Amino acid sequence: MPVINGRYYMNPQHGVALEKARAEEESLRLNGAPQPSWLDRFLGLVPTDDVRQQISQAHSNSNAIFREEPRSGDLYEAEVQNQNIEPVQQRGAKNAEQRTPQNTAATAEKYNGSTEWAFTAQKGAFAPKTNKCNAFVGDVTKEAGAPASVTGSDGKSRYPIAAEWADKNTKITNWRMLGKGETPQAGDVAAYKMHGGGASFSGHSGIVVSVEANGTVHGMAAHSDVVGPDDKFQPDSTRHSVVFRRYTGGQ
Repeated sequence: MPVINGRYYMNPQHGVALEKARAEEESLRLNGAPQPSWLDRFLGLVPTDDVRQQISQAHSNSNAIFREEPRSGDLYEAEVQNQNIEPVQQRGAKNAEQRTPQNTAATAEKYNGSTEWAFTAQKGAFAPKTNKCNAFVGDVTKEAGAPASVTGSDGKSRYPIAAEWADKNTKITNWRMLGKGETPQAGDVAAYKMHGGGASFSGHSGIVVSVEANGTVHGMAAHSDVVGPDDKFQPDSTRHSVVFRRYTGGQ
């Protein structure tokens, strides 16, 4: 059995290779990596410091590809956002449509006790000494994000008057008339016609602010002197034929 560097080996070639590797490892440990010769440098076989820096940077960049977290501007995320934008918009529109009746009722109740729409007051284009229940409904629905309008004989858009709210044949933008079997709810507009008023009045209109379990409707309307509760908008009223309209969400 051959002895190499004081060690026994069955295979001499294998023993020589192992001892050579150990010697090189010990040399590296004691002396460090061997420096290139002048001939290697002359022939360009040794990379310059700039080249070594570029190689190191390229290596770092390639590793960063696997480490980098997704960013908001990545193409993948943009694609996902594009795929999701339509459902989000649809949900937003649906939520807005659901909130609008609540906004309308809350806005109407906010003006309880206000004298802005009093008979003697000036309110926008509505002159003093005019009934302004329809002005109240128009202003409230507009503020709540559910504007209502009709086209007048002059071709211009304006608020509906009370009789138009109560007229089943009058088309009011963004508002539909409730059908048979539909129950009024907060945020609906309620109106009925009144005869004999001439140019002074054509009917009465208000905003539904709540409905009891037994069907009793509570409204808010502009009276002659102040905005206040109004319980004359009952679906089963024998005195007035009440018409209810509901916001359609701009459809």
